Amino acid sequence: MTENEVNDAAPKPWYKKWWIWALVALGVVIVAAALSPTPEDEEAGAVSTTVVTETTDAGETTTTATETSTTQAPTTTEAPVTTTTVAPTTTTTLPAVIASGEGRGDDVVELDLPVVPVVIELTHNGSSNFAVISLDTDFENIDLLVNTIGVYAGTRGMQIPSDEIVTGLEISADGDWTYEIRPALDEPIRSCGIEETGDDVILLSNFVDTGGAADLTHDGDSNFSIVAWGTDGRDLLVNEIGVYEGTVRVAAGLFLWDISADGTWSIDC
Repeated sequence: MTENEVNDAAPKPWYKKWWIWALVALGVVIVAAALSPTPEDEEAGAVSTTVVTETTDAGETTTTATETSTTQAPTTTEAPVTTTTVAPTTTTTLPAVIASGEGRGDDVVELDLPVVPVVIELTHNGSSNFAVISLDTDFENIDLLVNTIGVYAGTRGMQIPSDEIVTGLEISADGDWTYEIRPALDEPIRSCGIEETGDDVILLSNFVDTGGAADLTHDGDSNFSIVAWGTDGRDLLVNEIGVYEGTVRVAAGLFLWDISADGTWSIDC
C-alpha cells in the first residue's frame, strides 16, 4: 500500500466533515431568527442587523455571523403646557377735581359726572337768597343742597346713594358763586374730636368697622341735621332746629357723614 493510499484510507478530521458544517449553518439560521426584531422591538425602536460572511478555503465553507444591534431612544411626548394670562385689574382713578365752575345770578349748570358719591363745595358772596338744587336725568329736582341768605361757604354731598345721578344744578343767587365737585371717598379721613362751622361732608374713621356712641353739639339758629352713610345704608342721626346737645348711637359701617348746619358743631366719641 502506498503512502497516498494510506492517507486516503485515514478518516477525515471532524472539521472537514460536511454534516458538521450543515449543523453549524442550521444553528446560525436559528440564532439569526432569534435575533430578528419582533413587532414589539420595532415599536420600541430596537433594530438588529445580521451579516453572514461565507469564506471558501480548500473546498470547505465557513460561516461567520456578526450581530449589530442599534437601539433608538424612545420618543417622549410631553403634555402641552397651557399658560393662562390673567389681565391686571384696572382701577379707574378719578381726578381730584371732577368739575368746577363759577357764575353770577340765576343759572342752570349741566353736569356729566361719574356714577360715584361726590361732594360739591359751594360759595356765594351776595346779600340775598342763595339756593342750589341738584337735578336728575330728566332735570327734575333731587335735593335742595343749599338754601340760605347772604354769604355762604360750605360742602354738601351728591349721588349718595350713587344711583341718584346728578346731571345738573339749578342755582338761584344775587351775587357771584362758585362750585367744585370732588370724589367723596377722596376726602380726608377724620376722627372724633372735630369742631367746625357750617355744612360739610366728612369721613369718620371711628365707625368704619365698629359701632358706638357720638356726642354732638350745635350752636346755630337754623336746621342742624346729620345723615350717616355706609355700605349697608344710612341713618338720620339728628335733625333739629337751633341749639343742640345730645348723644346718638352710630351703627358699624356708617362712616360718611353729611352735615347741614348754620352754626358751629362738634363730634366727640
